[in-house]
Amino acid sequence: MVESILNALVIVMVSVCANLVSEGISWIFVYRTDSFKQSKVRLTELNKRLEKEEATLVGLEKRKTQEKKIERYNEDIKQATSQLNGSRFKVNIGISLLLMLVYRLISFRYYGTPVAILPFEPIPYLRGMTHRGLEGDNFRECSFAFIYAMCTMAFKGTLQKALGQSAPRNTYDYMKNMERDSMFSKK
Repeated sequence: MVESILNALVIVMVSVCANLVSEGISWIFVYRTDSFKQSKVRLTELNKRLEKEEATLVGLEKRKTQEKKIERYNEDIKQATSQLNGSRFKVNIGISLLLMLVYRLISFRYYGTPVAILPFEPIPYLRGMTHRGLEGDNFRECSFAFIYAMCTMAFKGTLQKALGQSAPRNTYDYMKNMERDSMFSKK
């Protein structure tokens, strides 16, 4: 039991360390560059302009002009977002390879070894993930692969947000625009 807890903690710590290293690599090659900072500022500015334009009420005679402005801002936001994502593309491939390498190294040690006991039996759909690489029919036993994958997914976004390295969220609200479009079509 104690060994199982220690094994799970080791996997969690390895996942945290791998994510810290990957965020460090991202910071070195992407986040500290001037082009990324400029793109991030531009995207934030475009989002603010779009919100301001959408909040502005205009008469019937200026509605077409406002719709064209909003459409132009949306296109600019899409372009800025793709530029921001493009600057991270090569680094993201490298980070993915790093995380797969770490997974492979952990698998040499923990493959076929239960590293945790779940307090419940997972539904059949999840058994393939939680019991991956384990022999036997005790589906409450959990493999390293499940813990590593869950920790990596959980810590990646959390670390990015904590370190202030996440890209600005697109404030373009699809539901609000759908309502606005339906209002315009009714009139």
